Amino acid sequence: MLKINIESVYHCLYNFLLFEEKKSMMETKSPWPIALKYGLILALALIVLHLFKFLIFGEDLKEIGATEFVFMFLNYGIIIFLLTTAGKMRRDADFGGFISYGGAYKFSLLVSFITAVIFCLYMIIYFQLINPEYLIKLGDMQAEQLAKSGNSEKEIERTMGIMKIFSGVTFTTIIIGLTQMLTGVILGLISSIFVRKEQQLSE
Repeated sequence: MLKINIESVYHCLYNFLLFEEKKSMMETKSPWPIALKYGLILALALIVLHLFKFLIFGEDLKEIGATEFVFMFLNYGIIIFLLTTAGKMRRDADFGGFISYGGAYKFSLLVSFITAVIFCLYMIIYFQLINPEYLIKLGDMQAEQLAKSGNSEKEIERTMGIMKIFSGVTFTTIIIGLTQMLTGVILGLISSIFVRKEQQLSE
């Protein structure tokens, strides 16, 4: 009986050490190649969707309609799908088919960061070349709302002067990038559920 127990303990210890060794070797593999690939793919998918919406439906600054909600959920669906695909690729290619929830989530954050950076670069081009009137129309709409609220011309000018600082291309792009990253932070919690696959130690 004692012999069986010793052999069982030895077997479990051997499997554990073997698992830790394999895990250590796999963790040395850089996540960047896969993260860059899928970060670029995700950014391009979101850019295509944004351009499609702009070219077909335009930019409605005054109200959020059904079209906005449809594209918002399409946006979320694409992000979850590609974060999940990227995570599974990382899991299978670099971790031998196994990854913890935390490992999957950290990788999704890296992909989301790369996507946010690329999307920011696109938004700079969008505001300056594709739709340069966007921020001008946004400022006019804000001034109109202030006028409807009963503000005097001096008050409107003073308020718009302050708002202009925070509605330029640079600041607006930074806000969009942070929003995109925050979206990845939240949706990565969902995608990591589908990527997670823990290895069970054999007894």
